[in-house]
Amino acid sequence: MRPYPPWSGFSSLTEGALASPTRLHPARHIGRRGTGDAASRPASRLRQCCPVITSPRDDVLLSNLGWVDEGAIWRLDGATQTHDLVPVDGGTHLRLAAGDGVDSVLVQHGFGGRVALSVRSWSALADPLVAVDVHGWTAHVDGDLGAFRGHRRLFVGYLDEDATGAAGYFLVEVGVHDVSVRRLDWFSLDTYDLGYQSVVSALELPNGKYLFGVQRSSELVLCDPTDLSVIREVPLAGRGGNPMPFLRANGSELWAVDYDTVVRLDATSLTVEDRWLGQVAGHDGVRMFLGDVWMSHDEDELVVARPGSGDVVSLDPESLRVVRRWRTGGQPLTAAKLANQLVARDWQAGNLLVPYVED
Repeated sequence: MRPYPPWSGFSSLTEGALASPTRLHPARHIGRRGTGDAASRPASRLRQCCPVITSPRDDVLLSNLGWVDEGAIWRLDGATQTHDLVPVDGGTHLRLAAGDGVDSVLVQHGFGGRVALSVRSWSALADPLVAVDVHGWTAHVDGDLGAFRGHRRLFVGYLDEDATGAAGYFLVEVGVHDVSVRRLDWFSLDTYDLGYQSVVSALELPNGKYLFGVQRSSELVLCDPTDLSVIREVPLAGRGGNPMPFLRANGSELWAVDYDTVVRLDATSLTVEDRWLGQVAGHDGVRMFLGDVWMSHDEDELVVARPGSGDVVSLDPESLRVVRRWRTGGQPLTAAKLANQLVARDWQAGNLLVPYVED
């Protein structure tokens, strides 16, 4: 049995949650103030949602490894090389995302029956600018939804029978004036193993269509944004991974990690352009997953952690060739560059790893 990334169960179902038929309800909305039509358009490039992000000034790094940090943001100051924890209410683990051209952080901190989101300033992480809490067919919004400007606006999570009367995975869409909640009816027993798989990510493409990643699947799911019906499946590398796609190059490129392989696709045709096998199977034939992929602010570099190799590599996104390798020891799961210095955290303990050799 091959190992799976520890984050692959972020939104896993409770046992037997969808074992019986459920009744469906129409999506409902809750209105809030907006800031104009521009806020509803996706940014040309939105950074991936992952356990490590860096500030616009490249002086602070944020991370969360839920089994270590639990519901707190792990913060590293690049100038002093000291780190601390910033608690976030209502979360046992977090997903973090940096926006495009904004000085704020997006945090998803509601899993297992609710979806909770907040936008926080880099300089005041403890105090949310806006908070959205979904525990049913409506959302409670505290603050101005304009704070989502520059951030992604699609989120997916599991809501239980008590919350909705129709347990399953739901898409939460943050608009300019309101928040909508819709059920992903295509994720069902007819197609998926509900005790083994979950919907782990949602992304709006530049053409407006929605793309979903499914746990332990090598195919992304392309959906019509109007009724969330499936248009087609998008094959990756056939590795059975947990893809959480992100955009690059002003939205012209789509990237995803398929277990042990980095895949680049054309964002319009959704065809694979190139791929890189990042972890070779051991002598026992067991394959090992890749850690997170971090993209530099100028998009000229992809940093990939390799827990099975005890190292971190830098990839040229054009050629997918390794241009630098750092030996870290341990099992690096998440890595990034802060002020041009590599920062990596260990898979098991979350401790800071120091690179001791560069190739």
